[in-house]
Amino acid sequence: MQLEKTGNYLDILKVKVKDDYVSIEYKEKEDISSKKVKISYQTFEDNFIKEGEISKNDFLEILKNDKKNEIKKYISNLIIKKPYCKNDLTLKALEKFKKDKVLVHIVVKELESVKIIDDREYVLTYLEYFNNAFYGKYYITNFFNEKEIKESIIEEIKFDDEQEKKKAKKYFELIKNKYVSSNLAKQKRKISETMLKRGFDFETINEVLKSLNINRDVELKKLTKEYIKVKEKFSKENNFKKEDIISFLVNSGYEFKDVEEIISKDEKGELTND
Repeated sequence: MQLEKTGNYLDILKVKVKDDYVSIEYKEKEDISSKKVKISYQTFEDNFIKEGEISKNDFLEILKNDKKNEIKKYISNLIIKKPYCKNDLTLKALEKFKKDKVLVHIVVKELESVKIIDDREYVLTYLEYFNNAFYGKYYITNFFNEKEIKESIIEEIKFDDEQEKKKAKKYFELIKNKYVSSNLAKQKRKISETMLKRGFDFETINEVLKSLNINRDVELKKLTKEYIKVKEKFSKENNFKKEDIISFLVNSGYEFKDVEEIISKDEKGELTND
């Protein structure tokens, strides 16, 4: 690039080529002491910088473009490693280049204009991952909202009810045995809570829970053992009521009607702990 001699001038005192950068020592006309800056070798070659006089405006423009190229390189290297959205890239670049916040925003805008930064492509990539990993629609949309993806891009995502049910069933099969030792109500509650966090809605979850196979006799035996243990504990306390036991067992996840049935059997002397 041929530099035009416009505006104030600087003196380039020394140009020293290192392994991967070029060190430039310069001095403004009115200054006594000199300053040093580092630029990339590519910037040095592109601008034919040499010792002598140079326009101050031109030199500052060279330094600005060199810093922009450094920011571009940093962002591009991040994208090579994994997908990033515009917001995450901006935050990372702002953290690294704290003194060049304006340039960071300029670079991000430039990279976005040529589709190097592409939130729409980012959404498509992660949408495929979330679907394959059995995440529900609410988790997915919340994730993209937290990433500050434009609402217009998020609205382009189409969720199929049948696909959501298939994902929910597959995820249910993965987690159902995790809570197999709990009583039925507690098991349902824990599975439901886990699936809600995964992004599925109540209707889909309740539909899936219908396939939960529970051995009624086993559940009642669990309740009987728990009832006997709780009754013995409460009997050691003064002024306890039957309602206290009922409340304790229901809060533990047992069905109210089952608790009443066990207490009724106990009162009739029909309760056994086999």
